[in-house]
Amino acid sequence: MSNQAELDPRNQEAVDAALENSWEKAIKINIELSEEYPDDVNVLNRLGHAYAELGQVNKANSVYKKILEIDPYNPIAQRNLERLSTLRGSSIKIKETRSTFDPDAFIEEPGKTRVIEVVDLAMPKVLISLRTGDKVDLNPNKKDITIISDDNHRLGKLESSWGEEISQALRLGSQFEAIVKAVKVGKDSVSSTLSVFLREVKRSKKLAHPTFPIENNNFTPFVREESVSYLKEHEGSNSDETSEIVDEASLEELNSDEETPTEHTPIEVEAPLPDMIEDEENFSQK
Repeated sequence: MSNQAELDPRNQEAVDAALENSWEKAIKINIELSEEYPDDVNVLNRLGHAYAELGQVNKANSVYKKILEIDPYNPIAQRNLERLSTLRGSSIKIKETRSTFDPDAFIEEPGKTRVIEVVDLAMPKVLISLRTGDKVDLNPNKKDITIISDDNHRLGKLESSWGEEISQALRLGSQFEAIVKAVKVGKDSVSSTLSVFLREVKRSKKLAHPTFPIENNNFTPFVREESVSYLKEHEGSNSDETSEIVDEASLEELNSDEETPTEHTPIEVEAPLPDMIEDEENFSQK
């Protein structure tokens, strides 16, 4: 049955509706599919997700329970049931509309962007409504940064290694954009995780150094021992030729395992055999 649902053209329509955040349309299509393919857990998972996005928690909860009757170990249904149980006891509702997520928002720029972990997290009932791509605000304190959701809930603080640095940059006039990079809601704040993607959109001229310095790739050049010995032997020479830096071609010659004959290296020539000499003398007499 699952394979038949995947071949149904409406299946792709349901996926497209979810990508466009058209949740009412997604619910309508997935209900039609679930009536025709009642045991397809992929269709039911999409239906439950669409209900949850519109804040219809009870309906989403019923759909996920039905999935577990079909597939008791379905990880998506298990995870979402846990999330919904947290949400049911919270006054915070999932937003009914969400802005379209732009993957280009996470394009990294050396020296201007950084992914930073959020610590001292809020309770799961606060984190439950977050999604990747959601914008968050930076609230600078004296030595740290508090992360605030767009509906004015405290989410946590930037880890201490960056909090003071960014707080100082903001006070000096720098500007940053911050969006949710990844969020995992656990049973409590200790088992939950949250990271944000920061982009510097304006750098204060008062800053002596960039807030996000470009990291060193720790590249260590390798020079063969023979090359080092060669350089040491010629170190301090008065000759212009030996005082110049050895170019790449010279190093390649030094590193070569084959010995190249020079004017100081005698070339060995194999001596002719006696019978070959005798044959040559007979030929000359003729």
